[in-house]
Amino acid sequence: MPGFMLHLAEGQMILNKLNRINASDKSKQSKAGYRPIHTEADFIHDFMCGCMLPDAISDKELTHFRPLWQKELITKYPDMDYIMDTYANIISTACDFGILAHLHLDSLYVCSYWKQHFIFEDIHGTETTVHKDIHHVRLLRDNSHIPYHEFFSTKYFYGDYDILNPYIYKAVQPYIPDVYDIPPEQIHIKECKNYDADFLADCMKDYVLSDASPNQPCEINNNTTDCYTVNKNTVNKFSQKHADIPLTRIFPYNSILKFLDNTANEYVKLLKEHHFLK
Repeated sequence: MPGFMLHLAEGQMILNKLNRINASDKSKQSKAGYRPIHTEADFIHDFMCGCMLPDAISDKELTHFRPLWQKELITKYPDMDYIMDTYANIISTACDFGILAHLHLDSLYVCSYWKQHFIFEDIHGTETTVHKDIHHVRLLRDNSHIPYHEFFSTKYFYGDYDILNPYIYKAVQPYIPDVYDIPPEQIHIKECKNYDADFLADCMKDYVLSDASPNQPCEINNNTTDCYTVNKNTVNKFSQKHADIPLTRIFPYNSILKFLDNTANEYVKLLKEHHFLK
């Protein structure tokens, strides 16, 4: 699943898009049946906390709403139809919307993004997602094979996170919330109430606060009002200028940012479909 940095970056991109929507048509807030999503400071803090909460629970099966039929598969992902059927009429706070954004990203990450970069195969080279049958992972960029038992490790999958996290942080500049300041009454998706704040704080230290900058300086315009619109236009120049960005094995830097932006757009569509936005 996406690491905390991807969830924070995605959350910031969503907030940027909501800011633009709110600024473009404030008259919507007076229309009957419209439930405005405000993006003031308190909302931003609680929303970004919510973006991390499903991964701050010891039993992630409880918080990720994965159907039983996925039990034997490596491609487990949240059932968004079930989540919306169950909680659409209950979701009302920034934390709730953040939790929904987390689960939405997880779902598209597995269902869409993985398929663009690798597939799981059995010993005969036949595609399979059944955990016990997987022999290796085939990378689509060069058709190379990685033994399955090595794939989800710091050498490959999680190693790419370690390489990309500081660059994503620098490009998107996500707001980093105080994870000890999450009012429990703001969490209406009950499965996420028993989160571990100490665990979250430790993750923020490891992935964000301990070293928020890449080894080499990045010269990307950090326009805090709409940082991704600026950075999307400069990402190619950034990649060319900083040719010393370490090569990743699985996830190219540009594709991660494009995926996150597309997913943020899909999340806004989801809010509109369920009348949180018009």
